[in-house]
Amino acid sequence: MKPQLKTRCESGFKIKTALFFFVLALTAGLLHAQTAAEMDALFEARTITYAQAARFVLVTAETINENSALLSACDLAREKGWLPREAAPDSPITTGELCFLIMNAFNMEGSFLYDLFPGPRYAFRELDYLKLIPGQRDPSAPVAGDQFLRILGLVLNHTGETLISAETPAETAPEEPPVKISEEVQTRRLEVAREIRAELLQAAVADTDVRVVEAGVTISLNNIQFLADSVQLTENEKLKVRELAGILSRYPNRKILVEGHTALAGNEAGRQQVSEERARAVADFLVDFGLRKPEDISVRGYGAQRPLADNATAEGQALNRRVEITLMDE
Repeated sequence: MKPQLKTRCESGFKIKTALFFFVLALTAGLLHAQTAAEMDALFEARTITYAQAARFVLVTAETINENSALLSACDLAREKGWLPREAAPDSPITTGELCFLIMNAFNMEGSFLYDLFPGPRYAFRELDYLKLIPGQRDPSAPVAGDQFLRILGLVLNHTGETLISAETPAETAPEEPPVKISEEVQTRRLEVAREIRAELLQAAVADTDVRVVEAGVTISLNNIQFLADSVQLTENEKLKVRELAGILSRYPNRKILVEGHTALAGNEAGRQQVSEERARAVADFLVDFGLRKPEDISVRGYGAQRPLADNATAEGQALNRRVEITLMDE
């Protein structure tokens, strides 16, 4: 074997081994009879089938026992509506469908839009926002074996199913690994999210979404509109932000983070500038409203780095063109 080829092979083996033990550590105590041989086979798989995903996820979530067959696991997931009715057991599962299966199996809370339209599309948005989807971020793409196990391991760590932590290799580490929080804090976040959703719905504030995130509770102002060639909110958007400010005034002891996002248009530098300026415009409006002092509101811009949907469609661009307001934990 040539020296360079040998080095590449050894490097690949080390990465695979590190990734294997990372997932094994995260899932220890939960994957009872799902052997190392089975996990190793999944790592090698170029795509994961509906049956493989159903069995592995449902056993891990303790919905079925470890002796359940692939076909029976797939049948159960389809009966529950967690997989498409037409899903053939040996066909590849997509990333969005896997996210929907996981959210249902682990009874994970979703945002307002997910509650209204539960399905692969919004399930993908939820897990991607929580940074639980490393690698390929196309919800319609098939899932590779190593990605499947990394997603499952990160979800287990996020939901608190295991207290074991491990350091991931640089090639597979998420940007900001989720931090384990207490049940009391998570319960309070969910309560606040439900309260805000209910008030937004009662006030008929359109194009909004509420979700629980690592830092607190985020309200997304989707398809937010500004005057042409400016960072000034339109009158309709001012009414929307004013209504939201009134709701947030009921939580006076929490700092606020305002983040701007754009669709994939123009160049990267321009998108970054626009996202920062528009986030700043909303933050300034909240200060002028009297919601918070300037020092209690932070502003960030992400350009088009964190899309929620496909920029190839007008609907996707509307969802990506947003400002998010996070009510931070006390």
